[in-house]
Amino acid sequence: MTINLTRRNLLAGAAALPATGIVATAAAATGGTPSEPQLWQSFRLGEFTVTTLLDASAMREGPKAIFGAEATDAEFNEVSEQNFIPSDRTQFYFTRS
Repeated sequence: MTINLTRRNLLAGAAALPATGIVATAAAATGGTPSEPQLWQSFRLGEFTVTTLLDASAMREGPKAIFGAEATDAEFNEVSEQNFIPSDRTQFYFTRS
């Protein structure tokens, strides 16, 4: 398998890192539960092991302006409900590698 390391691929991978905290088995290994974020996550990248650390998190109001500016309120609320996330606030997680 060939991995093409471009700036776009690296940024996409970095953007996906906060979502890795959802995995219950890894949460158990770090002392967390599925409902709370992990404090750290490690993964292999070629010959390297990359470890990300949860640095901070922040709750923000009005996620529609950030993630659904072109959607109607009804569309945004429907998609949020279908994905089991609130439509009036969002949680951001900040990690360090």
